[in-house]
Amino acid sequence: MRINILGGILLLVLAGYLASPWIAPYVYRWQYGVAPEPPLPGKNEVKGVDVVPRPDGQWTLRFEYFYTGAPEAVSVEISHWADRVDGSEVSRQITLPGGAAAQRGAHQHEWVLPFTKETGLVSRRVTVALRDLSTQAEVASASVDRDVLWPTAEAAQAYAILNGKTPEAAVNLAGAYVDKGDEASLKLARRVLLAVVNGTPQVESAYVELSRVTMKQNWTQEGLRDAESLLRSALQLRSDSVDARVVLAYVRGWQNREAEAEALFTELAAIQPPVANLWLWVNWGELRERQGRADEALEKYRQALAVKPTGDRMDQARESAYDRAIRLLERRSEADAAEALHRQHIADYPQFWCHPADYARFLALWRGDTAEAQRQLDAAAQCDPEYRRAVGALVTYIAWSQAEAAPGTELLLKARALAPVSPRLMADLAISDRGVAVVRKLVANAGEKIDRTDGQQMNALAYALASGEIAATERLLKAGARTDALVGQQPVPVALIPVMARQFDAIRLLRKAGVDYGRLRLDGVSVLEHVRRSGDQDLLRALEGGGGKSAGNRI
Repeated sequence: MRINILGGILLLVLAGYLASPWIAPYVYRWQYGVAPEPPLPGKNEVKGVDVVPRPDGQWTLRFEYFYTGAPEAVSVEISHWADRVDGSEVSRQITLPGGAAAQRGAHQHEWVLPFTKETGLVSRRVTVALRDLSTQAEVASASVDRDVLWPTAEAAQAYAILNGKTPEAAVNLAGAYVDKGDEASLKLARRVLLAVVNGTPQVESAYVELSRVTMKQNWTQEGLRDAESLLRSALQLRSDSVDARVVLAYVRGWQNREAEAEALFTELAAIQPPVANLWLWVNWGELRERQGRADEALEKYRQALAVKPTGDRMDQARESAYDRAIRLLERRSEADAAEALHRQHIADYPQFWCHPADYARFLALWRGDTAEAQRQLDAAAQCDPEYRRAVGALVTYIAWSQAEAAPGTELLLKARALAPVSPRLMADLAISDRGVAVVRKLVANAGEKIDRTDGQQMNALAYALASGEIAATERLLKAGARTDALVGQQPVPVALIPVMARQFDAIRLLRKAGVDYGRLRLDGVSVLEHVRRSGDQDLLRALEGGGGKSAGNRI
């Protein structure tokens, strides 16, 4: 028994040794009685070390080595000294695929360097060495001095997307990620597009999509300038690029260069046959809407919707046209026209699960038809659960406001379970007369406060103003919302929100409701004085009671 135990321990020890490359040859000879081979003639040597960039942003390591077979246990080691983003240095070792044990004779290696978890890691020197594992002595080595920006593990997904695709196909796929618009998709799109530009810099569409990423990630005048620079690069490569000019017109509009935007839109609209990029009409309509020319905005949106579903990325433009047109019609209380578009939207895209939920929201808020709204919501069973829950809450609150006393109590309990009353909920309800009636009833009969704030220190009026919902703002004011409430994590008067957003229509509405911007102060200085110092004459005139053109909201 004792012998068996010791034998088991010995096997475990040997198993541990076998996991170490330097001991493996000795254990092999001991176990099988094999004599070591004599060394090959020549000397151990490493040469031809080089690191070469690949078109996809990765790097290929090339080197040769000759190993005589002595010393008996030798490994191939690849190491590099690298600089981190913070300026510190780090030494790293890389293991070759298939293991590090050197093989007798002459060998050539060409290997794509692995990804790293660190962003911005730059190697200055890469070294390949043969090392005696029994003594840790270096047997032979060679280095190359090369600045290598190591590809990150995050970039692996981008390179996988590029694999086997033409640059144009990769750009089109990246554009679909841009259309999604969330931060993770935008980061992935940027990595793919930069890899395309790095390998094929003459593809103009890559610069167009990069301009869109830039705007979405940095919606400031600086971001717009960066986007314009990228679009100029695209137009240098292809001066007649329709896509570049469509986005450039959009940028011009947001840079307050509306005459230039108008000229570009008009020029593009005159092209025959008509351009396939439906964003021409959506972006033009958005500009018209910001200019307060609602009828013309609707006309542009309908131009995009006149084209049948395309089955490609242009359907995203049609989706935007539907959303903008429906919202504009609802703001104008044109319920019949809005409902017709809701129905057309569902018919055009029956595979999009959330459109019936959008229609359910409309039916509840604008028609008061909560039974049909619930049927439409049931048809959207595969829509995002959180959105369905939010719409279900609106439907139930509307049903409660229309119910008799006894069933109404149960409906209110159900509505509060779906979504407790909050400032954002009250702002959502206020987009229609039926909805604001719910707000009034909640305040009158259910103990709610119209000026209550949430964890962001925002109230219903603040949310309505921040989203540019002028009609909802007016309904909340008529329902008793105060204009002197302080809102925000750094409290400011709620009446300042449209000043910061240059929402002249909202400023006029608040002035009509009794706000005197001459008496409103910020950091001890009157708001009018702040605006005078800024030099914004249009805003100053609006605050003092003159005209002014609303800057609108980016959507």
